[in-house]
Amino acid sequence: MVLEYTGRRFLQFNESGFYICDPSDIRYTPNASGEEGLQGFGIFQLTFFGSPGRVPNAQELWSWKTNVDTATDLLTSLQQASFSYMLAERNQALADSGFQFFWPPVEYVANVVFQDQTAKVIDHAVAMKRYNGVTGGGNGEYCEWNDKIKFWQFNRTNIKGFNYVERVCALYP
Repeated sequence: MVLEYTGRRFLQFNESGFYICDPSDIRYTPNASGEEGLQGFGIFQLTFFGSPGRVPNAQELWSWKTNVDTATDLLTSLQQASFSYMLAERNQALADSGFQFFWPPVEYVANVVFQDQTAKVIDHAVAMKRYNGVTGGGNGEYCEWNDKIKFWQFNRTNIKGFNYVERVCALYP
């Protein structure tokens, strides 16, 4: 299965290599990526940061439909959790500063503008970063209320310095 989007290809299976009996040959095997130090599989590059210790099962590796269904379920779960998280952050901002800093600042990322009270709220960026993995090392959620300095802060990159949200938003027309 190959999906095309503005010249980019999203593959469930590898198309390169030679089909021979050799452990180094990856042709016709599930697409795996080690980009930015993360290992993912299939069209959605499932890595399961939302479910620690869980690796993709055989159906998620070999069926593009199951790969997409699993990713859709994971994205829905991450979006709901991100909305709950950001509601708590907004409530903390309200308690700390009143309405002065209740709304997070407008965030411009590639082709997308995240702004409260629009269809593209910052909660979506939080969910995207969670999908790619919010890692330790002090980089935190994409957006969070810093209760020490009483201001919103953005943690755009993961511990490896990669901004997944920017990569996704650059694909938006």
